[in-house]
Amino acid sequence: MTTLTNSDISDIFRKTAQLMELHGENEFKIRSYINAGFRVERIPEPLCEMNMSELEKLEGIGKGIAARIVELNNTGTTSE
Repeated sequence: MTTLTNSDISDIFRKTAQLMELHGENEFKIRSYINAGFRVERIPEPLCEMNMSELEKLEGIGKGIAARIVELNNTGTTSE
């Protein structure tokens, strides 16, 4: 499997937010993915090398987004 860059993860979060918006999902959740997309792109360290607890310590990355990053790194996709 190819390692995802922070930019790849950011793109996935932004596209997920767009799809969620089209399907009328919860506005809070949509905003969470949009914000995560912006923050992830600006983090200099590769997220693919971080575990769940390290990700949760990053500003603007909560437990749910951290779980999605781990899931993306492990499987290349998310359940969302």
